[in-house]
Amino acid sequence: MDSTLDVVDNVGNRSNSTISFYVLNQSVVSTVKVAEQPARTMATIELEHNFHYEPAGRLVIEDTEGNVVFSEPDCTFPYQWTLTDAEGNAVPDGAYNCYAILKAQKQYSSTPKVKIIVIKQ
Repeated sequence: MDSTLDVVDNVGNRSNSTISFYVLNQSVVSTVKVAEQPARTMATIELEHNFHYEPAGRLVIEDTEGNVVFSEPDCTFPYQWTLTDAEGNAVPDGAYNCYAILKAQKQYSSTPKVKIIVIKQ
């Protein structure tokens, strides 16, 4: 499928660009799950999906207020989070949300957020 965008400014300058693309009719479903609940020393994050190829992408871990405490930009799964923030400091006990933004070839997906409970003793 091709699509052309034409742009004209107020003085009559014109520009256009055509891009080719295709739409996949199959939706991609992906979910993450945490093997250890509660997480005490690490959290193993596993991925279930129906991609045609093995996906990779960004893993994001947020606190309960939605602040990103850790992000791994080129993540493969399973991933072992060492319960540290972006600077390498141990995160405090509490609840965190985890999700992934994924890509495999020309397929994209993101997972719903799952809760990670961190309790270190």
